[in-house]
Amino acid sequence: MKILSIAFVVFGFSLPVFGLDCSKGISPNSLEYIQCYFQCDDDVECDRFAKSLYRDSHAGCRPRPETVVTMNRYFPWLEKNTKQVRGKVFYGDVVAGPYGYWMYSRQGHLIIQTTVHFSNFHEISQFHQNRLRQRFALAAKFWENNHSFPFPVKFAFQIVTDPAKAHVRNIKLMAKTRGPYFSRWNINWSVASIAHEFGHVLGLDDEYSYLQGSEEHICEPTSIMCNSYNKDMEIKDYHFYLIYRRLHCA
Repeated sequence: MKILSIAFVVFGFSLPVFGLDCSKGISPNSLEYIQCYFQCDDDVECDRFAKSLYRDSHAGCRPRPETVVTMNRYFPWLEKNTKQVRGKVFYGDVVAGPYGYWMYSRQGHLIIQTTVHFSNFHEISQFHQNRLRQRFALAAKFWENNHSFPFPVKFAFQIVTDPAKAHVRNIKLMAKTRGPYFSRWNINWSVASIAHEFGHVLGLDDEYSYLQGSEEHICEPTSIMCNSYNKDMEIKDYHFYLIYRRLHCA
């Protein structure tokens, strides 16, 4: 029997602490059911999943995990239609950051495509432009390689010069910065760091707190939204759930 104690903070307010017993009957439309379905590794991981969900502007959209994991049944519709996803994630409980992407299907694959615009992209060297595009492609491949749902997926992370065509726009490229993702990007970020930042562009929150030493600063070190410097980092199944579920969101 797995019992999980959950506590998290949303919009600056502490939500009730509750125990999660996955051996008992749980409503299939509840947060607890989703947590049990994805078998969070520990209390911390389930806590961060809950926090990511509640900080999302689509927090109330919680389709059953079985619906999301088998979403290839929607591919015929997605072959003819593109789902435009836009929203805001309350980044670090401080500010609402935008996210967005398209969802569609081609040749039996789910396609997740998102675009970013850098205000000073034309000012950097051709070398740095090419390297950034290469690292975007490798970051997209990292997302694909971590996908474990029973259907194929392709991620497309693209740079556009027209801000009107970008999901996140007017980002400034700098030699040294830690972000935030909707304002400043480091031109020297690694593929892993770029994969982490695209997690934000796809609507995922950081899983650590900005208050060093606080209990909230603890997160699962193998999660890409916790730590992009860990050689064992991975994208968790619940990350894909958070992104794919928005096909069913208004």
